[in-house]
Amino acid sequence: MWDSVDRNARPGPAASLLPPALSALTLGFYSDELYYIACAGRPALGYVDHPPFSVIVLRLWMELFGDSLLVVRVLPAAAGAATAFLAGWMAGRLEDRRTRMLRAQGSIP
Repeated sequence: MWDSVDRNARPGPAASLLPPALSALTLGFYSDELYYIACAGRPALGYVDHPPFSVIVLRLWMELFGDSLLVVRVLPAAAGAATAFLAGWMAGRLEDRRTRMLRAQGSIP
């Protein structure tokens, strides 16, 4: 059975979307998420603990898709998946395949 499995197949960046989806099914909001949602309700440029761009993006995201738990958690998960994909793609442009996979997985800096 395991002989037919492609050993080069890796879940890659898409695997980072699974934990937030599963946690949205079992866990409630964290206090940090509620804080960001509250700040997104009144965006300003003067926050001392996070950049205003992240609050504005969250506000636009919630205006488009709502404010459910899954919707709020998908945005950072998608950003993380995009970052992992781009890191692997850029490393692949510069290095061999093995090093690219290790860098995309965060195993080596």
